[in-house]
This record gives sequence, C-alpha cells and structure tokens, in this order.
Amino acid sequence: MITQDEFKTIRVDLLKVKQALSLRDRNSPLTEHESTVLNDACKQKKISMKEIKKKLSINDNPEQKYKFREDKILRNLLQLCSGSGSSSSSVTHLDLSFTSISPEIFQEFKTNLPDSLEHLNISATGLDDQSIDVLFAALAARPSLESLSMRSNKLTNFGVARMVAALSNTKISTLDLSSCGAEAEAIGYCLSSKTFKFEMEKNKTLGTTSIKWSLFNEEDEKLMPDNEQKEQQQPNNQSFFKVQQCTTLKRLTLAHISSFSLEVSFFSALQESSITHFAVHCSNIAETDFVELVHSSNVVDLALIQCELSSSTMKSFIEGLSDSNLELLNMSYT
Repeated sequence: MITQDEFKTIRVDLLKVKQALSLRDRNSPLTEHESTVLNDACKQKKISMKEIKKKLSINDNPEQKYKFREDKILRNLLQLCSGSGSSSSSVTHLDLSFTSISPEIFQEFKTNLPDSLEHLNISATGLDDQSIDVLFAALAARPSLESLSMRSNKLTNFGVARMVAALSNTKISTLDLSSCGAEAEAIGYCLSSKTFKFEMEKNKTLGTTSIKWSLFNEEDEKLMPDNEQKEQQQPNNQSFFKVQQCTTLKRLTLAHISSFSLEVSFFSALQESSITHFAVHCSNIAETDFVELVHSSNVVDLALIQCELSSSTMKSFIEGLSDSNLELLNMSYT
C-alpha cells in the first residue's frame, strides 16, 4: 500500500519528468515536413491548428505514424506567424482550439503573438489560473485584437476574477466564456459603471481560496500601487484588485452558469454596459436578478437557450417586450 507522502513524492517526480520532456520537445528542431507545413500556414491570414495537425499527419513514410508534439509545434508556429526576425506578420486569425497549451507556451504569447492579430481562439487548451495574467498582459499589448474565445477552460473563482480585472486593459469587443467555470458570471463586475474590487481570502485548513467582492472607494485608491498594471501581474504581492468597466465589450457569450448571484444585479450591470449581443446557454437565471432589465439596455440580440427561468421572471420578461430594444430573440428550450 502506497502512503500519501509516497504518492505525493511520485507525483512530484512525474511532474519533473513531464517538464523535462516538454523542454526537450520545445527545443528540438523541426523536421523538413514540419517546417514546410508551418511556413505555408504562416503565409495565410487565417491560421487553424486543426488544419495544421491534419497536414502534419500526412507523412511521406506511411509506415511511420506522425507524433504531434504540441510545445514544439506551437513554439515554432508563434515565432513564425509573429514575423520574428523577418518582415511584419499579416496573420489576423489564430485558432489554437483543442490543442494542449502549456504555461511555458502561454509565456511565449507576450513576445510572439502577431501584432496584426484580430481574432484568437484558445478554447479547450487547458488554460488555467496560472496563465491568466501573462495571457491578458499579451492581449493588452495587441490593440488590434477584437475577438477572444476561451470556451471550455476550467478557471477557478480566482482565475475568473483576475481575468475580469484585466479586461478593461484590452480592446476586446467579442468574448466567449462558455463553460469557463461556474463562476464566470463575475464578468458582470466589469460590465457595471461602478468600480469594484476583490480580495482573496485563503482557508489554510481546507487549502481553498475564496473571493470577496465589494465596491471600490476613495480610501482604496490611496492604497493602490503607483504602477497598477505591473503590480496586478504579481497577485501574491497585492491585497486587493481594482475592477473597472470594460467599455469596448459588445458581444458576450456565457454557458453553464450555476446562478447569476453577484454583489450587483447582473442584468443591472448589463443595462449599464455597451453590450449589444448577449447569449446565455444552459444556465440558471435567478428570479431576483430582474432579467427584464435587458429591455432597457443596449442589447439588440438576445439568446437565452436552455435556461431556467421562474414563471414570474418569464412573465415580467414577456410583459416588457413591447418596450424593448431587442431586434432578435432566441429562447429555445427555455
């Protein structure tokens, strides 16, 4: 029988082996076939990792099955499509979805994302709390970036909060947070015209971290570091984080939200935002959250698909439709 301490030691050793193999893969040279496929891909404005994988799997030697090494391919792809060491890149769309991206590769985003990038898809890539800060620092440095899809990345409440705090530093107008954790509704804090803050409360006994949200006040302003953005990239050095309204965000998609329970009504925050297209899938919209406020918001395209609404919520929503700004409404299976 393996003891708990022995199991922990084995896990640490396995992680070291995984890191060593990852480092070896990242630094290994491209084959001629890989180099050709990546160079051809980077001549296009739209790059899809799915298409790259398909072309890489076509091997000259049918008896030898191609082994796809994520870190090596991603590292070289990013360097090539960013125009490193050559002429400036013209890549506008980068779809890396359903490809495992390590924290080390997310670090490469800081220097090797194309400045011309307009659309980034990192759905189901294993993005976690550890890489949120470096990711959004990279996105903030790309003002041309308009669209970001982060679907199916299981962030904790802390990762979501850090993302919400960083959004106002970007120019993102379209954001898909579907299935990014049950607490992704915290995006509401950066939709509100009010300024909020969050603090971390660690439970050493349970080994968990909870997030406490509250309004940001004048006293908090005095406690903010001189270089806020720099300090916010070092979460362990800061007791609280400021969250300002993201005024560029126009299109937002959420899914699998357990409840829309915030310190401020989510739909009240939506009413104050610049959101024009809003979609919610497979979520519970609480009766107390006044979904009818969407009628007096900027939203013209609303989708509430497979959502739970109480009869009173549905009634008040329907009654407000005659005075609504909505032009398109989809309530399939709700």
